[in-house]
Amino acid sequence: MKFVADIHEIMNTRVVNNSFGEKDEVGLFALAGTTTMQEERYADNLHFVRSSTGEFVSDESVYYPDDGVTLNLISYYPYQKGGVAMGESSMQVTVATTQDKLDDYSHSDFLVASKKEVLASKDAVALTYNHQFFRMKIVLVPGEEENIEEILSVKPTLSVSGFYTKTIYDFQKKTFSAYSEEKDITPAGEWEIKDGRLVGKELILIPQEATVGYQYITLEAAGKLYTSLLPSTLQLESGKQRELEITFVSAEDILMSKVNGEIGDWDGTEVDHTESGILHKYIDVSKLTFEKSNVYKVIHSGKQVAEICKEYLVTPDFSSQAIVAYPMKEDGSVNLSQGIVAQLLGKSGKVNGGSVSWNMEDHSLTYVDGTLLARHNVYVLADGTISLSVTLADDVLPVLAQEDIVRDVRGGVSIIIR
Repeated sequence: MKFVADIHEIMNTRVVNNSFGEKDEVGLFALAGTTTMQEERYADNLHFVRSSTGEFVSDESVYYPDDGVTLNLISYYPYQKGGVAMGESSMQVTVATTQDKLDDYSHSDFLVASKKEVLASKDAVALTYNHQFFRMKIVLVPGEEENIEEILSVKPTLSVSGFYTKTIYDFQKKTFSAYSEEKDITPAGEWEIKDGRLVGKELILIPQEATVGYQYITLEAAGKLYTSLLPSTLQLESGKQRELEITFVSAEDILMSKVNGEIGDWDGTEVDHTESGILHKYIDVSKLTFEKSNVYKVIHSGKQVAEICKEYLVTPDFSSQAIVAYPMKEDGSVNLSQGIVAQLLGKSGKVNGGSVSWNMEDHSLTYVDGTLLARHNVYVLADGTISLSVTLADDVLPVLAQEDIVRDVRGGVSIIIR
């Protein structure tokens, strides 16, 4: 048994000319007659390697059934040694967070091919692989009074945040489920100027529901960080690719973005969506590392609506590190007189939820004890109120947390001020 393969699409996505290269590895399941993957498999996750002649050949000799029974073939890329457990039809698939590395980008491109009722033949079976993930191209467009050559000269870098990097794919149902591991992703490619725009950056994402005000792109240029919130029109569909256009204005902190039309349809399966709109209507303080800064800005639709700080509280009765959330004033400044303690670090029991009020004139603290167990979730209501719990009737904002960092880049040296 051997086969040849190509990748079905209009636009290139895989690194090497959207075609398999020598020594590429795929897995193959063969099902006899009408059996399913959850039942007995004629061939289970066979390891095939592409030869220099373009054929995929197994590590060991594999033969067709000798009784004339047809086979249903299911193959996938990239190969996983663990395959699919017996009695099941699904396995975990991932995208790499370091897609700027050539191999990681290529291995993020999850492909599936299938062919039914294959009869024994000395010829190689032709399989066509379809993309199961979503591809996004990122383009920078200079705003008014911005120079495209100057933007390129500072070598802007990108990271994409708020997306799941792992999921379970069911080969039988052709669906995704059980999304996990939300991590920052570094796109592949190098910038170049084309038609007055910076192009060349792209990444592969697992199909999932995009939530307005949660997923975002961080752009760093000349030592300054910019945020581009992903627009509501972005739909991450299996086998599709879209172009995200970001207008760069150096004087702004929040950059505007829009999604252009599809730039090439692929055939793909329908996907299951997560309830990310509900999941992300809070900030989970347990996920805030406070490594680069002790202050996080809480952002909704490009506007800061709260601030979360890791700070040290001292009163005549106690002293403790604490994670405190503050609302914003109407003028856009932080209201340091209305803080609420999500967690007193190192303290146990019902001591959380206290109020913090700083007097900026004499730098004194007024503290009122809390009566709650430690809280992980901080909510921001539509009226600007900070809350550690909500009801179904509350109008809760979808938000994201950004580290508040100042960089001093004088003399060509970047110094982070925390």
